[in-house]
Amino acid sequence: MKAVKSFLSRYLLEVKLSKDLLLKWISLIMIFLIALLERLYPLLVNEAYIRAYDPYIQYYAAKMIEEMGLLNFLAYYDPKFWYPWGTYLGKSLYLVIPIAGVLFHKFLLALGFKIDLFTAVAIMPGVISSFIVFPIYGIGKELRSEKAGLLGALLAALSPGLLQRNVVGFYDNESIGILLVFLTIYFFLKSEKSEKNIHYALLAGFTLGLLTITWGLYRYLYILLAVYVVLLSIIGKADRGTLSSYFITVLFAIAIGSLAPRNSSLLLSADTALALFVSILAIILLQLYSYYGGLGREGREKLIKISIGTVFVIGIIFILLYTFKAVIPLANKFVRVINPLLRDVSPAFSSVSENQPTAWGSIILGTYLPILFVPIGLYYFIEERDKESLFFLITALTSIYFSASISRYIVVGAPVMLIVAAIGIDYLLDPFSRILRGEWFESKIVPIKRALGEQRLPKGEAVIGYGLIILLIFATVNHSVWATGGLRSYDVAPYEKEAFDFLKAYATPKDIVLSWWDYGYRLSVLANVRTLADNATKNSTQMGVVGAMLMLPEEKAVELMKKYRVKYVVVYSIDVFKAIWMIRISEKYAPEFGIKEADYYSKDEGGYKEKFFKSVLWTLLAYNDRRADSWIQQIAVKNLKDKADQLKPKAPKYFKLVLDTTWDSNNQNLKIYEVIYKNIPPITPANSQSKQSNNIFSHQKTHYLDGLMLDFRKRSFVFF
Repeated sequence: MKAVKSFLSRYLLEVKLSKDLLLKWISLIMIFLIALLERLYPLLVNEAYIRAYDPYIQYYAAKMIEEMGLLNFLAYYDPKFWYPWGTYLGKSLYLVIPIAGVLFHKFLLALGFKIDLFTAVAIMPGVISSFIVFPIYGIGKELRSEKAGLLGALLAALSPGLLQRNVVGFYDNESIGILLVFLTIYFFLKSEKSEKNIHYALLAGFTLGLLTITWGLYRYLYILLAVYVVLLSIIGKADRGTLSSYFITVLFAIAIGSLAPRNSSLLLSADTALALFVSILAIILLQLYSYYGGLGREGREKLIKISIGTVFVIGIIFILLYTFKAVIPLANKFVRVINPLLRDVSPAFSSVSENQPTAWGSIILGTYLPILFVPIGLYYFIEERDKESLFFLITALTSIYFSASISRYIVVGAPVMLIVAAIGIDYLLDPFSRILRGEWFESKIVPIKRALGEQRLPKGEAVIGYGLIILLIFATVNHSVWATGGLRSYDVAPYEKEAFDFLKAYATPKDIVLSWWDYGYRLSVLANVRTLADNATKNSTQMGVVGAMLMLPEEKAVELMKKYRVKYVVVYSIDVFKAIWMIRISEKYAPEFGIKEADYYSKDEGGYKEKFFKSVLWTLLAYNDRRADSWIQQIAVKNLKDKADQLKPKAPKYFKLVLDTTWDSNNQNLKIYEVIYKNIPPITPANSQSKQSNNIFSHQKTHYLDGLMLDFRKRSFVFF
């Protein structure tokens, strides 16, 4: 043992760089362990579970892949979702997450851990996402220094904004997608420094390609890189390193991304077309560099003029193709993130809480005190004026904008802002570190210092500066611990589990359950029943029909439910506050049922009118519920608040209460009703005035499913 210590001591003394390298890696590993422990903390205090809504479909897909194999899954038609149409999950999901879950499960089994798939996929996000500290360190190092990289990695590891979708149990696209985003940025920064760094460009293309088959955020990087190259071309800073790096990265990424069934139209989409058009620009500019590169200043001026002209021509061609829809336009949900003024056009999009604009308080909670140094970091990029600083300046500004535009983007925006903050802190402390190292003083001899006019060494100010930053880090740690503690509880409430267990026991896998689309995945996967709509939100028309079923009066609603063979209706108490979205979505996407916001809701008073209190949703929620009076006072228009006795519903005629779950600590629960079909007259559309009815059940097409004939009009899906 003494010999080993002696060898290490001699080695570290002789090779000073190795000592620094060792300290750096020890620091990085400690930061990684901090990130890992934070993300696995809920598992340490509770058993494994899956959080939120979307991860359940990822788990279901992983389960199907493990049971039937990938190729069979790709061809499997699943009737459980979006009844009566069903869906091909293998063609509609990004496949990296479920495949990674299966591989992670097999890896743990190979290591000797006897755990089931559910536990494995719950653990996976916390483990995989912890590795994000390494590319964040690399980005900070490339942009500023190793100190900035280490500080950025530490702040990102502690960030609640990043943690909320990286924690154990959040088995969704973000768990791997965020890591791929920052790996792509790091490899691209490395590759563009020299045209010979082809291997880094290939790595950037590989990670961006994986992102393309993992998460829809790949569009952001395609557009970001394209805008960056175009801007460099216009200002004359595009060089061979950047152009060749971009060309290799984008083409390799598109080649990989095209392999996924979901991306069958990838080459025709606007974001990919933009990336390809800029690739053409890169090829042209590379050829121009070969010709004009050696002509000095005159050649450079000609090159800039030709570059601007080329950008203009390619831009006009792309705009024309986009205008005449020769390329597939950006999906409406992405357009509405770019332009928040269009949100009201799509109530289906706006009804999702994570699609709402972010309050500044949420951004501050996601980044905490380091956000104060973001302006300093942005100033550093402006002052540097090199191409890497320009790239990350664009990245930071767009991240701040999108983090404000849509709340879910904070998961990417927070680490980007923290990298900028870390660079700002390092930039701010740099004079103090130089002072402490004596780099700004010509002599350490006091008489000579005085003769040269040098003042005292301001160590006190430097200590105060470093002390304030240390206090900031301690405060950030405390804030992160608080945020982690808030994630330790179960995401599936006990009353939900009670309901799912009931349906698994008494409902069959072919029974149709009606609920608002928010709960579709959980009901399909955990309760093993068929649902009419779910969190994929891929058919706005069907969502409108579901909204109509819940907003129509009991007699009309049950007629519509019969057409869909609905056996059970599940209503959450929180639905009383979500009803406005049911109304708006139904009015926009299923207008034939006569649901109009003006009839149900007063915008001036911010309350519901009498018609709402005759809806199925209100009837099922408020029947025999002691919260009915309180709800009326909260949601009714002023002239109805004194009529609580008249608004409280009587026993429903066509619905039998089969389960009223236990309330939780937040006064929430859910109810399950069985639909009783009796004496139901034929359905009459609310606005049908002629034989050319807009009723979705007009006899224009016949659809058979499980021996049941359903008549419905052939409709186009409205994707939001």
